[in-house]
Amino acid sequence: MSVNWKEQQAANRKTLAGNKPRKFRNVPTRYNGVRYDSIAEAGYAHYLDILMREEFIRGWLRQVPFQLGPDFKTRVDFLVIDNDMRCEAHEVKGYETARFKTIRRLWPKYAPCPLVVIKAYRGIRVIQETIAGKPSKEEENHAD
Repeated sequence: MSVNWKEQQAANRKTLAGNKPRKFRNVPTRYNGVRYDSIAEAGYAHYLDILMREEFIRGWLRQVPFQLGPDFKTRVDFLVIDNDMRCEAHEVKGYETARFKTIRRLWPKYAPCPLVVIKAYRGIRVIQETIAGKPSKEEENHAD
């Protein structure tokens, strides 16, 4: 089923956003019947669907929880599984919050996979950076 997410976003903008202005000016958007927190996030889901259809990736999951240390939990926007069954967490950011700065600091110490940060600005997606995850025991043994 081919769905134009921009048309869906335009049709649903008023009903999803309501009357209250959002803190970071994001507009909740529906894509394939799923509510995303922003236009950029819905657009990235559409992009991942294209990558999956063209067999560049095996699949993706959304809102995947991660435990970063004993007292800190977070959810990433997407967990992307490549064709070799390696995973990357993808986070779409329009604005970098204080909470995300904490995630950036804790990710290399505790996360089992890399975090790819996608900066969204006026509909343009740019991979801003990749934050390495904690090396697995196998990777640590190969380094010796």
